[in-house]
Amino acid sequence: MQSLIFDFATLREIKRVKIGFLRVEKGLTGFQSARVEQQLHRLALAGMKDFFDWFFISERIGASKPSKLFFDEAFRQVNEGRETPILPEDTAIIGDSLTSDMAGGRGCGLKTVYYRRPGAAPANDSVDVTAEDLRDIPALLQ
Repeated sequence: MQSLIFDFATLREIKRVKIGFLRVEKGLTGFQSARVEQQLHRLALAGMKDFFDWFFISERIGASKPSKLFFDEAFRQVNEGRETPILPEDTAIIGDSLTSDMAGGRGCGLKTVYYRRPGAAPANDSVDVTAEDLRDIPALLQ
């Protein structure tokens, strides 16, 4: 999994602005369950785990991004037991990968927010909004 340095104030603001955040955990396909638990434990130790409502891990879902199966299963899990479903068109995916995050989100009807790291490829037609600074994301989601 690639490392990101998050500004916790930004994450709190993103959480305040949008209810029902989907966190798509990447880079764990093919690891055994102990490895998955280790990654989730690291997120908890870093104080990141509480910023998200759900974690979707390719290994557990049985499909990887950008597969539609991955996103369909994530939405099935989120909406299980909900009276009013969370719909893809009312959801944004924030990611730093054009090929998995943006292409997968676009293919499933999500709004796509590309976090373009320094030196990363420019946005393509799968991107709705580009943020080069994580602090810009809350304003982009309104």
